[in-house]
Amino acid sequence: MPIKEIKRRALQRQEEEIGRVEKELERLRKRHEELKQSLFDTSKRLQGSPDSSLLVEETEELKREIAAIVVEIRENDIRLSRLKKKVKK
Repeated sequence: MPIKEIKRRALQRQEEEIGRVEKELERLRKRHEELKQSLFDTSKRLQGSPDSSLLVEETEELKREIAAIVVEIRENDIRLSRLKKKVKK
């Protein structure tokens, strides 16, 4: 197989990976927005009944999920920018 063909296939795989990472980022951002809205709604309910430990636990769990998604979004953003940089070379 000629080197040109190998390079073309590698570039094609990287472009496919970019597409997958972009879809994953889109999914994560959508989930992040859903969690933020859920956290907002839970916080509003919590203000109405401040002594509810169940709502406090739910709020903390939502905060943990949001933090985990933010980290995953950042990692995928970095990965995506590296892949795009490789493809441009």
